[in-house]
Amino acid sequence: MKICSFFLFCLVQIITYSISIPQVFAQSRLSWEIVAGSQNTEITALKVSDNTLYIATYNKVYVVRNGAWKQIFPVQSDQNEYFPVSLDVEGQRILIGTLGSGVFLSENGGLTWRNIVQGIEQTGRGVIATHILRGATAPFRYMISVDGFGMYVGDGTQWILLNTGISTNTGSSSRVIAPDSRLGFVIGTMANGILYSLGYNLLGGHHEWTPMANSFSPGDAVYDLVIAGDTLIVGSNLGVRLSTNQGRTWTRHTMGIRPESRFLMDIEKIGSTLYAGSLGVTTNIGYVYASNDGGTTWSITNSLLPMENIFALASDREFLYAGTANGLFRARHSTTTSVRSNRVSVTNLTHFPHPVEQSATIQFSLAQTGVAQVTLHDMTGRTIATLAEGMYGAGQHSIPFDVQRLGIPSGMYVYRVRTQEETLAQPLVIVR
Repeated sequence: MKICSFFLFCLVQIITYSISIPQVFAQSRLSWEIVAGSQNTEITALKVSDNTLYIATYNKVYVVRNGAWKQIFPVQSDQNEYFPVSLDVEGQRILIGTLGSGVFLSENGGLTWRNIVQGIEQTGRGVIATHILRGATAPFRYMISVDGFGMYVGDGTQWILLNTGISTNTGSSSRVIAPDSRLGFVIGTMANGILYSLGYNLLGGHHEWTPMANSFSPGDAVYDLVIAGDTLIVGSNLGVRLSTNQGRTWTRHTMGIRPESRFLMDIEKIGSTLYAGSLGVTTNIGYVYASNDGGTTWSITNSLLPMENIFALASDREFLYAGTANGLFRARHSTTTSVRSNRVSVTNLTHFPHPVEQSATIQFSLAQTGVAQVTLHDMTGRTIATLAEGMYGAGQHSIPFDVQRLGIPSGMYVYRVRTQEETLAQPLVIVR
């Protein structure tokens, strides 16, 4: 049994437009291939963690290491059939959202699972977004979105509804939970596209979502969100929306995005290139679009290898993956030639100002393109916050973060930049 019907909510506005726009049909330099063994399998979610690929299909979840697939959910002894549609991974913790069966948690890499639905109303709804809060402690360790009902936070045993401040169509939750060092957590509604932000300081009592004025108009639906500094890039049912000032003003961009495949379900950033996976509005043929100018113009990367509807994208140091209705596809992305043969070393790690009062900027340089993670720790080694994580190009990078929004008290801390090969750390003093 497949769950294509779950994704019908993505198409509710198909017949509302047939807009003719200028098109760019350039072919980007990606050579796609289907991953052996995945043919005719509907892929619903993808996640890369520690260069390991996690794949959710319409009834199972797999982990892929060195090309070998291993089923981790449901466990072999569980004869029940579940429908995974979202997942997140951090170390040994794996969080899976399903249709109709709530949310499942493993804290040992998928060996055992707990169905953690206590406190969730309307458990028959789909848990369409899951997020592990990096470095957080109970009771705010996990955040999920229950389709048609709202946002929840929990500690792995109990969930708390967190809809305060979401005034318009509360039940139409987002597939997106995007953490940002200054905005906190950012979500968008499926009904009218309004983006909401929530500060990090949950333990301090800041539990109210704040809307971003003038973000979207009625008829928009938010499917994915990428935050890069002051720039917010949103994939929606009507193409791409861009803001270069933290959501205060927005512009729409559809140049190169074909009208029959404009529902952008997932966006992935690799170096300076954006990739977006889409649904086929009238044909069921989806495209992986690429943009090298920050989302203003797009080109199709898979015109030589048609794919059915694309629900998820993910990338590791070597490949860009596309999860579709008819299998898992991959393409070697252009940034990996040097990464495979050269050490991704970190240099020039520093921050300013000294000391830090309200906000700060961390700077570092990478010798080669690669995956990097920037984290903040207290003096016991406990992770306070993950400030940035993803694929970064060679050269210098700046990571801003808002100390006040994060709710970090005065004291001595350590920030770390970690790549696959090494970790570099520096002390940081906060005075508030």
